[in-house]
Amino acid sequence: MHPVSIPVRVVAAWFQRRCRDGWSPALTLRDFLDVCLGALAAAGVRITVGETPLRRLFCEALCVLYKGSPRQRALAFQRQPPVSYPEGWTEEHEALWRIYVDTELPDLADALRCVAVCEWESDLPGWRDTLTSLFPYYMVREERLLIEANLLVKEDDEEEDS
Repeated sequence: MHPVSIPVRVVAAWFQRRCRDGWSPALTLRDFLDVCLGALAAAGVRITVGETPLRRLFCEALCVLYKGSPRQRALAFQRQPPVSYPEGWTEEHEALWRIYVDTELPDLADALRCVAVCEWESDLPGWRDTLTSLFPYYMVREERLLIEANLLVKEDDEEEDS
């Protein structure tokens, strides 16, 4: 997610404004990220950036969804951060990683059921799916996760020497 210039005053007012149900986009996003990061941590998935910068990135993403032009939204969500691959990571590893993300990763949609659906969300249908789709770009790719999910079998060095 790359920064996009949008009217700060308008977005800041919307982001903090509480609806009749007592929720604001800021509060909902906080709970959304708490649940998602907790589910990823429980699965042993690490994130490539610190929690504070990640929360900032997701705040920016939500604001771009709300007030960005169609072009700004397209640019913001098409240009994802470069992925850093671990040493020895191959195309086979990447294919298995994609399978892991699609099938083995904790279903964030299930985890998000405990986050209240708020009045303001009618302004941004689909925002949860859009932001959830950003997580794989910030996950640390680890062979250990593929092995634990039985997607990759790692042979011991001793067996190779025999």
